[in-house]
Amino acid sequence: MNFKKIVDHCVKHRFLSPSFNQLSFLGDALQQRIEQEWYTSNVIQNTNCLFINNSSITQVNVELVQLLMNARTLMGSDNSISLASSTSVRKPTKPTKDLTTVSDLIEALPKTQLNLCILTPPARVIDEFIHLQKIRRRWWKSYLQQPVLLNATSVAVNDKNDPFLEQKIEFGSSVLGSQPLEVLKLYKPDIFDHWQLSDDMKKSLLVKFQRKSSWPSLITSQVELELAVFFFLTDAFFIRNKASVLSLHKSLAPYAVGVVVEGSPSRVVELEDLRRLMSLEFKQAKIPVLPLSAPWTIAQCDARGLNYLIFLSDSTLEQGICGLRSRDTSLQEQVHVSDVVERLKKFLVK
Repeated sequence: MNFKKIVDHCVKHRFLSPSFNQLSFLGDALQQRIEQEWYTSNVIQNTNCLFINNSSITQVNVELVQLLMNARTLMGSDNSISLASSTSVRKPTKPTKDLTTVSDLIEALPKTQLNLCILTPPARVIDEFIHLQKIRRRWWKSYLQQPVLLNATSVAVNDKNDPFLEQKIEFGSSVLGSQPLEVLKLYKPDIFDHWQLSDDMKKSLLVKFQRKSSWPSLITSQVELELAVFFFLTDAFFIRNKASVLSLHKSLAPYAVGVVVEGSPSRVVELEDLRRLMSLEFKQAKIPVLPLSAPWTIAQCDARGLNYLIFLSDSTLEQGICGLRSRDTSLQEQVHVSDVVERLKKFLVK
């Protein structure tokens, strides 16, 4: 990995600000895509998970237990219950002119964390923790061009500041050094003995296990979102024909499709009308399309991760045929203009 080339590319193409203390326009859009995919996986697709706007979920304490108990009461479930949240901390930073490592970059950027806390019965804790590891590994790899970049490591637990920690798994990558993308933690059940819980809370928490009352188990997950943005950019970065290109996953690319007019001056008005109509159809299909006002060249579209480009020409008006170019192959095929939106929906919409 050439760290400097990747950072220079991200600054040039508006993923990072020149001062490195914030993400730029496309970096913000990429961060929102990643957060939405995380939300879909952990909240929308999990019937026992609630998303809450509360920073207390970032710390394992009595308040977190109370939130979990309220959620369990609300949802009326004795099975595993999850809480999810997103928290952001804008660290006091100053513009940085020289970066040499990923740690320097993450230190300069704001800090956003995606948090997941799971309260699970003791009979299910091992299966739950193993299942979480599998789905999180699968989630990360599903968006990567180079899945081998991701690794999961079981970390030895000897933290005096966290004496109730039983297991710890870190997802990271050699390209990120020692910075973990996500950390999974499993806590010992006797952590609940350590806290000053009310009698009502203790009674609500205790569950029957092997003919006696036992504490449930607590599992947490925390994702460093700005680090995830840089990781996906690093994974997607490559050189093609001496030009730097981003091959972002279709679900993460800030814009998936661009529509380009290449017709003769006498027919530009008609082609622009068709371009506006097609852009509207893509928006209605919930496919992020490049704004009509963005004057991006083909090289810029490739450098910024657009998946597909559609070319409208005089023959589009005469024969209904447009050009459809894939970023990954750089090949262009001929497709009827009435079919192109439905065709791309099959590739780009889940």
